[in-house]
Amino acid sequence: MGVRSIRISGKVVVRFIVLTVIRAILITIARVRIEGRSRIPAPGGALIIAMNHINFLELPAVYLSLRGHRVVAVAKHETWNTPVLRFLANVSESIPIRRGEVDTNAFDRVKDEIARGATILIAPEGTRSGHGRLQRANAGVVSLASRTGAAVLPLVHFGGEQFWPNIRRFRRTTITIRIGTPMRVAGDTGDSGRTDTAPAMNRQKREAELDRIMGEIAALLPLQYRGYYRDRIPV
Repeated sequence: MGVRSIRISGKVVVRFIVLTVIRAILITIARVRIEGRSRIPAPGGALIIAMNHINFLELPAVYLSLRGHRVVAVAKHETWNTPVLRFLANVSESIPIRRGEVDTNAFDRVKDEIARGATILIAPEGTRSGHGRLQRANAGVVSLASRTGAAVLPLVHFGGEQFWPNIRRFRRTTITIRIGTPMRVAGDTGDSGRTDTAPAMNRQKREAELDRIMGEIAALLPLQYRGYYRDRIPV
């Protein structure tokens, strides 16, 4: 076995141990209810999961619901500025993305991971809300789906915003995860690896597709969590 193989094996072992410990902690402090698990496509397809963004509990909870998938999250570049978060992001093989610009490096890494069978996880809001109400999202998820040919699976979670009040009362937090139906970005043929051939979207079309995705996310949430997208539910 070569040095490179030993390094790769070591990373896999560390990832497994860290994720196992995090899941064990999550089960201790929270109850996770999953609705619609049967709608998750089989592992290995070109899939991007678009979810809402509340706090630190969501990633282990969502990872728990996606057993069997190798999940790679797209995270804001600033995550790597904090030692603990940098360690966790590297262990989970997260992909850094620079918000507010076209980050071609992130797009290329997402395309490579999809080609390797990974399921990509992204929070279009870009930053945690803390309170659980949807914030205005960024259109990066639309560009990623268009350029890779991946289906977009809406997924939501709620209840985690009550963690700190609950922990002060020594109560477990109930987190509900709801999974929607896979959808396609308009004009996408469904073929993976389309980065070089997919026509560029104008801003108006990107925003329309983003509203459609976020509308599906909002529709999965109870009314009080729909926030900015409360009146943008698709009909």
